Amino acid sequence: MYDRMHTLTPEELTKIHDGSMDLLLNTGVAFNENEALDIFKKNGFKVDGQTVFFTEKNVQKAIESAPPRFKVAARNPAKTVSIGGDDFGLAPGYGASFVVTSDGSRRNSTIADYENFCKLVQTSPTINVNGFLMVEPTDLQPGTAHLDMIYANIVLCDKPFMGSPLSLTAARDCINMASIVWGGKDKLKEMTVMASLITPLSPFQYTGEMVESVIEFARYNQACIFGALLMAGSSGPLSLAGLIVQQIAELLAGVTLTQLVRPGAPVIIGGSSSIMDLRTGCLSMGAPEMTRITSAMLQMAKFYNLPSRAGCAVTDAHFPDAQAGFESSFGLYTAIRNGSNFILQAA
Repeated sequence: MYDRMHTLTPEELTKIHDGSMDLLLNTGVAFNENEALDIFKKNGFKVDGQTVFFTEKNVQKAIESAPPRFKVAARNPAKTVSIGGDDFGLAPGYGASFVVTSDGSRRNSTIADYENFCKLVQTSPTINVNGFLMVEPTDLQPGTAHLDMIYANIVLCDKPFMGSPLSLTAARDCINMASIVWGGKDKLKEMTVMASLITPLSPFQYTGEMVESVIEFARYNQACIFGALLMAGSSGPLSLAGLIVQQIAELLAGVTLTQLVRPGAPVIIGGSSSIMDLRTGCLSMGAPEMTRITSAMLQMAKFYNLPSRAGCAVTDAHFPDAQAGFESSFGLYTAIRNGSNFILQAA
């Protein structure tokens, strides 16, 4: 699938790994959830308050336990997708608060918009994985909106889909709804039918909601997509090498938790990290540095023989203009050339 567009040399890959192992051993990662801390303690990890420390042996055992390739079953078996190696999934955008109408005006997104996106994914010959939170339905209550979105994912599209990691309740609802379609919870433990995006709260911690979702999804053999979203110069180091070191440490800490919960639970690692725009303090998604970070991250995933994820067709442009085209196409180009296995924001 990829033509070896490499940002890092073999020696640099090893240096990144060594730096990440040093951070995990001496700085640690905070897990703001008691069940996770108990799991780490029972398995002999050093825990100080909410911070967990990892030896290289701990991490290597988890990496070896995680599958290098797995299948995400679709409601229509013919549309099941394989993730890992040279196999990949293409998924739509994530987290839009607004939609632009045919007359060029902008408005808040609704559940009707979400349903339309599900229908577009269903009819697309290219997008082979349905998303989650493609738009935020502002006409629904935040605490229960995930129910309508997951229902739409299952009913309006027969491709694999992304689940909701927003809370333990949402994760459990995803499991319960999927179990109706696939024949019960025990059946889910034998097959992966969804993948959910898990984002660390950089630097060096995971929120309680994300950790609860990780445990629930791993327990039922559902894939966790660990995707970091660091800002160089803010939540991560200014140097790109330092940012990658931190990102790898945070992601592998999450991977380790999944393998303690259920050895062999499917995981994907990657992210959409970039630099901070010093004019606004916001993440610059269209910056050229993002492509270098993406390339390096995908190389590191191959270094660990783990399936990888990249954020792709993203831009800092305010309109669908030439800037939007250049930035989004270069992001997608980078993900494909570097062999990403789960290409989020592909459209």
